[in-house]
Amino acid sequence: MFYSRLLEGNYPDTSRLIPDSFDTRVSFEASSLLATVERASLLSHESRNNVIKMIIDPDEKSVTIYGNSPDVGVVQENIDPLSLEGNQLEISFNPDYMKDALRSLSQTAINVDFTSALRPFTLMPTEDGESFVQLITPIRTF
Repeated sequence: MFYSRLLEGNYPDTSRLIPDSFDTRVSFEASSLLATVERASLLSHESRNNVIKMIIDPDEKSVTIYGNSPDVGVVQENIDPLSLEGNQLEISFNPDYMKDALRSLSQTAINVDFTSALRPFTLMPTEDGESFVQLITPIRTF
């Protein structure tokens, strides 16, 4: 036997949530980015905020990921992107959401597309990216 109930109201318009353009695009190996985020999140879990920061510098062609815990210390790790185009960006987010998204993408190369530091960003596999999109909401930090 199966019981279901129809929910009242309108489903959120997801087409407005997923950006159709980007200002910054970074390509990574999913497994490499996952390992870096896991290491940075070790310290972020020790603090109450559970936030890591990603700094993208197109001039240096570098991406740096920071994790911070006032009681334990700071982790800073550079990760080499496969490609990087666009503007400089500093964005903070919950590492648990990023890790879950990266685990679902397995061993592929991915594009991470950003519009701004306060707007959601997307993770898509480089192959067949239109059929699989992960959306991650940033966290405002001051």
